[in-house]
Formats: sequence, structure tokens, C-alpha cells
Amino acid sequence: MAKKKSRRKVTPATKVPKLECIALCDSIVRDPSTSKPTLYGVFDQLYAEQLPILVRFSLFAKFTGGAGKHSINVALIGPDGKPVEQSSHDVELNIVDGKNFDLVVAAGVLATEYGPHYLRIKLGRKLLGTSYPMIVTKLPKSK
Repeated sequence: MAKKKSRRKVTPATKVPKLECIALCDSIVRDPSTSKPTLYGVFDQLYAEQLPILVRFSLFAKFTGGAGKHSINVALIGPDGKPVEQSSHDVELNIVDGKNFDLVVAAGVLATEYGPHYLRIKLGRKLLGTSYPMIVTKLPKSK
């Protein structure tokens, strides 16, 4: 007789949110009256004269659904596919109404390689999503 697989039920109290979008930008300001976020300086390339370079950015992540308390991990993934040292940040979310909500994180990490870097967002071991590539490019020499 085959064993029944025990499945952990996801109750409404612990529903996993769905990641809708990720954007990297210079800064994010929230309107005090409407709470709408305004993203300044959205980018996908970073020019560096030399490495390592400290990359400062704000991360905007838009979620829908979900409920309960969650620990979300945000990490910068380098061109080799491995997390960049000390780029991992844990953020606690407490989702009450399950409607649209967003996450804003200001961070600074050290990029040590040229090439594509990605932001990875995980909830526990579950990958919620990965950003578009942020390309670290050698600054062209001026003529």
C-alpha cells in the first residue's frame, strides 16, 4: 500500500504573496497623502571605472495577495550565478488584507565583477522572482 504524502496546508493566515514586478532605481519617495510610490532614476546599467564598486540603489517590489508574517530574502546575484558577498537582506512582511502591497529596500553592495547582476527575492526556499539584469560595465575611456 502506497503511503499518502503529507502536504502542509497553506491556510489563509500564511498565504504566499505573488511577486508582480521588481525595479531598481536611485530613490523612492512615497506621497504622504496617497501612499503612492514615485521611483526616481530607474536603471539597468551601471558604469564603473574600476572594480570593486559600491552599488547603491533602492529596490521596488510589487506584490499581490498573500497573508500572514513572512521573511523575504533579497540577494544580489553576480555574473557567476552566486550571491555577492554581504548582499543578502532579510525583510519581515506582515500582510494583513492580502491586497496589493509593495516592498521598498535601500541597499548598498560591493560589485566585484563586470557583467550581468540580478536581484533574487525568496520567501524561505521558494523563489518569488528575479529582476531584469543590472549590467555592470567598464566606463569607456574619454577621448
